[in-house]
Amino acid sequence: MAFVKLNKAPGFHSRLISPYEIRMGAHLQSAVNKTRGVYFGITPRVVEDVGWTIAETDTRKVLHVMLHEGVGEDAGFLMLVEDNDGYALGTVNKSGKSFSMSIAMMKFKHYVLNEVPVPPAPVEFTIDKEEKIILVQCPDWLRYNSLSYQEPEKPKPEVRGTQRVPPTVADADKGIHLNRSERRRLATKVVQSLR
Repeated sequence: MAFVKLNKAPGFHSRLISPYEIRMGAHLQSAVNKTRGVYFGITPRVVEDVGWTIAETDTRKVLHVMLHEGVGEDAGFLMLVEDNDGYALGTVNKSGKSFSMSIAMMKFKHYVLNEVPVPPAPVEFTIDKEEKIILVQCPDWLRYNSLSYQEPEKPKPEVRGTQRVPPTVADADKGIHLNRSERRRLATKVVQSLR
């Protein structure tokens, strides 16, 4: 019989294998004025895979991202892009297991929270390594508000007026059929040319 020793330390396995995930949750940022916020947590393996620059301070690791809301055809998705003027995603300390940030719900223009609080949970995402962006699918509790965005009108194609060429006798020989008014106009022109 083969036996494997059960490790007593909590989280031993999770420390060996760093997860590859993005987590999102919703919470009250302030109990006084009921300010709500959205939590983002990104594991280091995801950050390394997308190729973002990580800066180290004396106390923690930080990177900066800008959040773009998907509207219209891209509704239901958020896009995270590296930007030095964006939000700071940071670890709790230098050996932190996740980069995290919280964004106040009032910063969102086109999305609303269905419920609060929502504990952080993994969400679906994709990475574009060439553009260095992460596209996150919004969870059910973060909904797109279709009334907040109006699609710009698409330019209408120019319709150029075409002049109609009157039929000739040669067209009649080719098997082109003329209606009554076209036949009268053609007959009138033939008679006028014979005078």
